[in-house]
Amino acid sequence: MRCTIIVCALMFLAQSSAYRIRVKANPEEGKSVKVSLETHDEQTLITRDQLGTVTKSETRKMTGHEDWVGTTVEGGSGKVTLRRSWSRAEQIVDGRRAALPMEGQTATISVSSKDIGVTLASGRPWSKGARQSVVSMVRGQWRADAENHCVPAMPTAVGATWDVPSEWVGDCFAETAVLAGPAEAQGKLLSVDAGYAILEIKFAMKASAFGAIDLASPAAIDGTMRMRVSLTNPLDWTSTRDLHLVGTVRVPGMAGTTAADLKGTTITKVGG
Repeated sequence: MRCTIIVCALMFLAQSSAYRIRVKANPEEGKSVKVSLETHDEQTLITRDQLGTVTKSETRKMTGHEDWVGTTVEGGSGKVTLRRSWSRAEQIVDGRRAALPMEGQTATISVSSKDIGVTLASGRPWSKGARQSVVSMVRGQWRADAENHCVPAMPTAVGATWDVPSEWVGDCFAETAVLAGPAEAQGKLLSVDAGYAILEIKFAMKASAFGAIDLASPAAIDGTMRMRVSLTNPLDWTSTRDLHLVGTVRVPGMAGTTAADLKGTTITKVGG
């Protein structure tokens, strides 16, 4: 079938204005990538008596930084071996700095369809919380890499929107959450400039667990993620995620439950 000059021109313009977007967190076998992670969290806990009167309100501010180099040592369909070396891993709570267990350490991470194993090169033991944090992040990144499911599956024009499937929302935007019920997220391609796509994704879900936070009942989580993604290199991107959780938590050493309002911003930079 032949097309007229005008029809062909319109078809070319339609195709050229749609952009294929790819995002990866793990490089090809034998390659490495530098990653930095910065978090800013504000946690407010409100305790009420049996009459509903506020008896205590406490707000804490926390900042975290992690810098590492990730290498894919061995890749394959059945099992993958990663190596991650941290030059910095710290948490600052109310102005006091504490080094995290992975700072200055190198870990070998084995990823299979059934399990993720983490071993420190030094042989030192890790706390359960530190190990679970790494496992949750790697699991979410690996699933996202496999499906490219945090960004649109098809070439997308500026101003177009897409829906993120419910089963992918947790891995994309709250990798430490255990979802309780349906989740939703919708993205929009805001602009393209100098070879980079600017995306915005709004998400909402309920979680029965969220990292180390002991939730007494499913909590509502919502937020927005903005991404700047290279159109030519899937290992060159930056994301800023603003997340808000409102729920009821159990606090160690305290009877009953406490209302919690948690706000956090996570900035991730890969490659570049």
